[in-house]
Amino acid sequence: DIIKYIPKCKVYIVIPNVTMKNLSDYINSNLERLIQLGISGVLLGNIGYIDVCNKLKQKYHLDIVADYTLNITNEYTASKLIQLGVDVITPLIETNLNVEDIHRYFDTELVQDLITVMTTRYCIISSFVKNSTTRADCKLECTKSDYYLLDEQNKRYDIITDNLDCIT
Repeated sequence: DIIKYIPKCKVYIVIPNVTMKNLSDYINSNLERLIQLGISGVLLGNIGYIDVCNKLKQKYHLDIVADYTLNITNEYTASKLIQLGVDVITPLIETNLNVEDIHRYFDTELVQDLITVMTTRYCIISSFVKNSTTRADCKLECTKSDYYLLDEQNKRYDIITDNLDCIT
């Protein structure tokens, strides 16, 4: 419903860089239905979905935007992704590339937002709070409170969880 309230904005579905079975099943089962709601494109963080996105691109005229998590550090990688059907490149944040140079050859997108500092496959909250070691032991502690890491300079890093697959 949000799409009809913001008709002049482009809305993109994010396919994260790490997808386990439950999230992968959800994406495969719902992606086309979500696109039919008026989604403008896909922010692709996982190259494993490039074929699915290209099929939907042909059918619905979507934009495929390569997320920075694809580690685009040079023009060769960017060129290969364009050959694979990507429309817009988001260079790696830590790149030494001159963005103006890469923009001469490819559509480039730079957006300032929260940057994922780390992704883990296992839920660190469950393992610390309840000493859980398996998904079966999970009591969804991640949904009961806000958690964060604090560095030596007292900078706070929020922990954002995906309790569909217990990815942190």
